[in-house]
Amino acid sequence: MSLTEERVREIVREELSKMKSSSSTTTTTITKKKREPSAYNKFVKAKFIEMKSNKKFQALPNSERLKKISQMWKQSKK
Repeated sequence: MSLTEERVREIVREELSKMKSSSSTTTTTITKKKREPSAYNKFVKAKFIEMKSNKKFQALPNSERLKKISQMWKQSKK
């Protein structure tokens, strides 16, 4: 039994079609378990809220607020 070139092409197309359709159905989404916020994350969140409500820091852009908070964190660690 010999395969003709046309039959080989047909078989290849069928197999490629099967591969494409099966790969999309077998793909699963992996859901990551959320980690608990670190001490630093909790500190930043609390201080950021404080700074937003404090008139002294309201004029500062967020980047400057975060710089100040990181300095406060470093000082609290000493």
